[in-house]
Amino acid sequence: MEKRYYYLIALISFFLSLLVDQDVASFLAQYRTASLNVIFNFFTLIGTFIVIPLILISIYLWKTKNKRLIIQLWLSLFLSLAIAYLLKFTVQKPRPEQALGIKAVISENGYSFPSAHATAAFSALPILDFVFKKSRFLWHTWAILVAFSRVYLGVHYLSDIIAGALIGYIVSDFVASKYCSKIIKKINFLSR
Repeated sequence: MEKRYYYLIALISFFLSLLVDQDVASFLAQYRTASLNVIFNFFTLIGTFIVIPLILISIYLWKTKNKRLIIQLWLSLFLSLAIAYLLKFTVQKPRPEQALGIKAVISENGYSFPSAHATAAFSALPILDFVFKKSRFLWHTWAILVAFSRVYLGVHYLSDIIAGALIGYIVSDFVASKYCSKIIKKINFLSR
């Protein structure tokens, strides 16, 4: 299936998720357990400190002579997060705890839409898919768990993580595109 169809499906999923946001948040709040709290808090922490895995990946890319991809990886992250935070401060959607009175497992400040954790996690996927083709399932599972942890812990809605995932993936896909790669190759200071 062509990539544009995946984007269309994701966009439709986002709009449908707006209809069930409150129901999903309420449902997950009812079925939290101590064990799942620990597991999903772990994935949220990985998302919070995403810079650490990205530094390790950058070191690997440097050693394997894929320096151009280092720029794409970090540019994707920064552009995606810039868009996400611009939307956060524009939309100013309150978090589920504030809007619905659902107790969150962890404390978060700021606005809910879109999820910066989901944005960051999904911004790495197109480049990781290119470099580590055989590990694609692992990377996608990791990104989904980081994003879902935010809904499970009660600090985001389903639509927040879908929007964040879309922003991260689309921006990164653009940065990894042939058009953008040519521009990056021309200004690549790492190869000098």
